[in-house]
Amino acid sequence: MTVTPILCYHGVGDDYPKTERPFSFPADVFAAHLDAIARRGLRTVTLGELMRLRHDGDEPSLARTVAITFDDGYADLLTTVAPLLVERQMVATAFLTTSFLDHRSAGRPSDDRWLSWDEARALRETGAFEIGAHSHDHVELDMLDVGDARRQIHACRDRIADELGARPTSFAYPYGYSTPTVQAMLREAGFMSACGVKHALSGADDVPMNLARVRLLRRHPLATATRWIEGQALRVAPCPDELRTRLYRPVRRLRHRARRRRDAASASH
Repeated sequence: MTVTPILCYHGVGDDYPKTERPFSFPADVFAAHLDAIARRGLRTVTLGELMRLRHDGDEPSLARTVAITFDDGYADLLTTVAPLLVERQMVATAFLTTSFLDHRSAGRPSDDRWLSWDEARALRETGAFEIGAHSHDHVELDMLDVGDARRQIHACRDRIADELGARPTSFAYPYGYSTPTVQAMLREAGFMSACGVKHALSGADDVPMNLARVRLLRRHPLATATRWIEGQALRVAPCPDELRTRLYRPVRRLRHRARRRRDAASASH
C-alpha cells in the first residue's frame, strides 16, 4: 500500500504573535525539512495531483511522494516559502482563508501578516503552489448550522474563483474539524478533496473528504519531523480521529452554545 505523508504547516518566520508562534517554523528549519525530502529522493505533489494519481490507481507515480500543505494564507508564503520551493523544484498547496485576504487587500494594518489578493496571484504565478480553500472566516464548521456552514464554504470558493480565475478543488477544514454533513456540502460545492489533521499518514484508502495530515509544530525536533516525512512512526489512515479530538468535541459544543447565547443577549440590548 502506497502511503503519502501530507504535511500540515502554517507560517514560516519568527515575527509571529505568541499564540501563533507554536505553529510557525524558522525559515532555516523549514528549509531543513525540504532538504530532508530532497535527500531521500521523495517527490512533492499538490493535493490535486495526489488525488488524480489515486483515482487513476497510478502506484508507480504515487511511490515516494509527499504533499506539503499550508493553512490560512500567511504573507510569508510568497516572500519566504515560495523561493525555497522554487529553488528545489518542489510544489505545495496553500489553503486560503478568504476574509483574511479581503481584510489585507482593504489595507487594514492589523492584517498585514496575511497575503493580499495581488500577492495570492503572484504566489500562484511562481508555479510552486496549488491554491485551495480554508473557509471564509476560519470557523469550526462542525459547530455551525447547515446554512452557515454552507455559506462559509461557498463564500470561500467563490472569492477564490473571482480573484484568481478558477474554482479551488481542494479544501482544508479549519482546526481539522468536520462532520459527514460538512463533507457532503463540500462534494456538492465541487471540491474533490478535503484535509483534516488526525496526525497520521495518508494511505491509499484514505477518505478523500477527510484526508489525514501530519501536524508539524515548532517544538518538534528535526529528527522527529524527518521520521514523519519518511512515513515512519505514525498511524496510517483511514483511521479514527485522535482520542483527544474526540474527547474535546463535547467541550467545543458547550463553548459554541455559550458564545451563541452571549451574542444573542448582546444583540437584544
